Amino acid sequence: MKKLSVVFFAITLLMCLSIHALADGDVYVTFSGNCNVRDIPSLDGEVIGSASPRSKLSYAMDFLFDDRGVAWYAVYLDDEIGWVSSKYASVKGLYYALDKETPLAFDLDGDGIDEQIRPDGDNGMTIETEAGYDPVSFPCYDPKWVWFVDIDENGVVEILVSSDEASDDYYTECLHYAGGRLDKVPFSVNEWGGDGALGLARRIDSGVLTLYGIHETVGTYESYRDFKLVEGDHFEPANEGIYTFKYHKPEQEIFDQLGVTVLVEIPFEGISGTRDGSLAPDDLIILTGTDCNSRLWFKARDGRCGIIALSMSPDKGGDMVLSIGERPINEALSGIFCAG
Repeated sequence: MKKLSVVFFAITLLMCLSIHALADGDVYVTFSGNCNVRDIPSLDGEVIGSASPRSKLSYAMDFLFDDRGVAWYAVYLDDEIGWVSSKYASVKGLYYALDKETPLAFDLDGDGIDEQIRPDGDNGMTIETEAGYDPVSFPCYDPKWVWFVDIDENGVVEILVSSDEASDDYYTECLHYAGGRLDKVPFSVNEWGGDGALGLARRIDSGVLTLYGIHETVGTYESYRDFKLVEGDHFEPANEGIYTFKYHKPEQEIFDQLGVTVLVEIPFEGISGTRDGSLAPDDLIILTGTDCNSRLWFKARDGRCGIIALSMSPDKGGDMVLSIGERPINEALSGIFCAG
């Protein structure tokens, strides 16, 4: 699968952010040279500010790749979010191992003694202790995708390791360190049959872990899914396990270029106090999320929002496919966005 290009996409800011001061212990972005801050993660973006060498900006806990494979970090710049290129910027801070050179120290098991975490070649890290244990190693696809953070604030640090084992189909596992060994903390949703979940660890907020990935059940979209750590020993989906889709264009452009045209009348359930209703042929909608098998969230060009019921039914060849009513999705909707 090809990586989604973000070069021609514009970021729609959904809310006005107050000035974000950098505090001690924050995760921040620092700069090796003069660096422009742009309004989108692309060299085509408008310059909205600049950063000087060794200066710091607070990290907005998000990053994207452009079509060259260059990572762009989101930063707080006064009252808005901007983007800086990893060619000149790197992320530093308390909870993240984001380079291959800097050893870290954390109390991983809550016993009051820090364990040392050190790079172990190009694709691994070693945990060394002062208690006489042999070093314990774990593989990591890229050090910037390893997070050390106490998600549920119970004194035990979780180690989140994300990988890119199947192109853009990122996969995240969680590890607990105790007694000289590493144990996996399972996700209740494990599409690959393992202990992890599809997606790249992107942010942690109020005990909720957000995973990012490429979703392909209904077209191809950048998507986000939230998980809660339950009783410190397993993850369960938050928000009903909904995959929330993200677009990098102004809404008007999405409807004009990626809008889904309804080909048949489709009943839907209203949300947020709106009435139930139906979509008519030629209505343009944006797909905003799905639980993959029973519901599809949308927003219509005229502002209506709702939930379309999904089911399984046979297509013309007799294969069972995801459907709306008795019609396969591609017979009920047209123009579903697919990448590459």
